[in-house]
Amino acid sequence: MNAMQVPPLRQRAAPARPGPLLALAILLAWSPARARAESEMAAGQKACADGNLVACTRVAATLSVNPGSRDDLVRAEGLFRKACEGGYTDACYGVGMLWHSTDGLGDDPVLAVSMFERACQGGHAPGCAQAGYIRFYGEGDVDRDVDRGGALIQRACDRRFGSACIALGREYQLGEKVPQDLPRANRLFEAACDQGDGQGCVLLAAAYQLGVGVRKDAGRARSLAVKACDANNAKGCLLAGGVIQHGPKGSQERGKAVEYFQRACDLGLMEGCDARDQSRAPHKR
Repeated sequence: MNAMQVPPLRQRAAPARPGPLLALAILLAWSPARARAESEMAAGQKACADGNLVACTRVAATLSVNPGSRDDLVRAEGLFRKACEGGYTDACYGVGMLWHSTDGLGDDPVLAVSMFERACQGGHAPGCAQAGYIRFYGEGDVDRDVDRGGALIQRACDRRFGSACIALGREYQLGEKVPQDLPRANRLFEAACDQGDGQGCVLLAAAYQLGVGVRKDAGRARSLAVKACDANNAKGCLLAGGVIQHGPKGSQERGKAVEYFQRACDLGLMEGCDARDQSRAPHKR
């Protein structure tokens, strides 16, 4: 991609199936990245035995994130189920992920979707999203149900889960599984952007840059791309540099464009490095 290009609007990445580490970090933002000290684990287990469902979920999350063996995952599932059945619906998501991840207990979409939906009913946005993806695309013995799946993904978006807004927005942009609705797609991208998701800002910036579902607006495209870049989205930085470089004041703002290309490069995007070097090269007459 050169500096003038924007991210392809027809590109769609199917929602990736997260492993327990990523999934449980969503479930519990405070979940440890490493096993807690034995004393803390013992305290959590005691609290769980005393009926503290949040403690059960914490212990289960710790076991799931850092399993020493499959037995730890089995113990984690039992604790998640205890909390889930006790009414702590966030824990239902943990059960779902253990049965819907590449390094969990197995692959059982029917069980997983039922648990995700229980979590969703309790207000857990990632649960709504995961249940929605399974039903929208269909998986295993779960038949595709675009309407039901789309409603679940929309619910996750409404609960400020930005990646769900993006996933549904791309479907309305492409128009393959649902009727194409570009204005709705852009509203979903905007929702993600407003929630701080840089990818949503990039997709909306591209729409304004190209006039897809909205009137072309280079100024709006620039502000959105800058916002994405400020959220450490490398493609946002690349797009911001391109919009500035080829804008009405491109020659006057060459340094500013290079600055954004450099930021894209620093974030690991080689196209940003290339655009920076091309912008710095002497112009041939």
